[in-house]
Amino acid sequence: MAAMTGNLTEGVVWKRLLRFSVPMLIANLLQAVYGLVDMLVIGRFMTTTAGLSAVTNGSQTVQLINTLIFGLCVGGQVVVGQYFGAKQMDGVKRTIGTMLCFCVVLGVAIPAVFIPLSRPILHAMHTPTEAFRYAFVYMAICLGGTVCVAGYQAIAAILRGLGDARRPLWFILIAACFNIVLDLIFVGVLQMGPAGAAVATVIAQCLALICALIYLFRRTDLGFRLRGRDLRISGPELRLVVKVGVPSAIQYVFVNFAAVFVTSLVNRYGVDVSAAIGAAARVEVFSLLPHQALGSAVSAMVAQNMGAERVDRVSATVKSGIRMAFIWSLVAVFCFQVFPARFMTMFSDNPMVIAQGALYLRIMSVACLLGCLTICIHGLVIGLGFSRFAMINTLIPQFCVRIVLAWVLNVALGCPLWTLYLCTMLAPVCSVPAAVIYYLSGRWKNRRLLKPPQKPAEKA
Repeated sequence: MAAMTGNLTEGVVWKRLLRFSVPMLIANLLQAVYGLVDMLVIGRFMTTTAGLSAVTNGSQTVQLINTLIFGLCVGGQVVVGQYFGAKQMDGVKRTIGTMLCFCVVLGVAIPAVFIPLSRPILHAMHTPTEAFRYAFVYMAICLGGTVCVAGYQAIAAILRGLGDARRPLWFILIAACFNIVLDLIFVGVLQMGPAGAAVATVIAQCLALICALIYLFRRTDLGFRLRGRDLRISGPELRLVVKVGVPSAIQYVFVNFAAVFVTSLVNRYGVDVSAAIGAAARVEVFSLLPHQALGSAVSAMVAQNMGAERVDRVSATVKSGIRMAFIWSLVAVFCFQVFPARFMTMFSDNPMVIAQGALYLRIMSVACLLGCLTICIHGLVIGLGFSRFAMINTLIPQFCVRIVLAWVLNVALGCPLWTLYLCTMLAPVCSVPAAVIYYLSGRWKNRRLLKPPQKPAEKA
């Protein structure tokens, strides 16, 4: 195999994990830049906080839908990784064709369903009246580009399953550069507001997809070369992708749904508080991205090593991931406890925005410290193909704490706003005990997603 195709079943575990996760981290950071640049440019070029609130509400709903796609693509990453680790290249080829076709269908169906529902969704979120029109336009434009998001996410997942985290980084780098330039043109020069930010994002995502498609179909280091005729859905591979991807998609979507629910509660306090939490959430993302990169890297390494029957490397992968994530968590906690107001002044000079955003960051930093355990153990079970455990262990705390308890404290009992931030922080923390117990039990060692290839019968 050429150098760009990564065999994650060999070498020193922590070094392989670090080298594989760093490009993924940078790619995640660049994707987060999309949203951060939108908020920064809108905050600086619009005279009111309505633009910030609009992007906060519109982008959260779009992000919820995008995580549905990402979760399904995780299934493809795991199946490709296990086939690749087992050296079953026919299975890799069938999974690639299935993934691409499946995501095109999603990319067309999702806008057809959700664009007509945009206004009811924004009403249900109690989007401030001043921001409603901007939020609707932003949301509709972003949803129109869903096919680009779906196609790119599918190819990025395929490449990660093959152990190649560098190419997706280059594609996102190109897109991020164009997004920044186009934001400044559409929002700063042409004064298009949130609509301009949305158009810039869609164009950037389209460029990432085009680059990824060109590269994928020109690869020759897989033992085969993809052709147009390979773009078809294979029933067995689709079932495997769905088996792993649907629980992951439900998990990610529900987490984002809980975030949307919290936003609807925050919106009751007015446009300034809505803008504050939206901006603070953009900053908080940067503390979580290393966790997400390591979790995804753990998942990819586990998939390849389980396919290759290298169970000994799986445990070492999880432990290495936890150590790396914990080190980053300490850095993030220090920054959010000491400098939260400085982060908020990047977005606005409004005292309310700065004060509420800083309080939110201080409280949420606690979850960052403990989240390293959950994210890496969930990466393990997803890489095994047992994503249902990660789904259940996420959904129960999110529903009970972030939704039910938050509503009871904030709406029914009229507690202060900071209790809402507290519930948001406690939800991921409550997932830690079950994850640790499952890992220590060792039950994961006996789980298999792929059936071993049958040996030809010996002739009599």
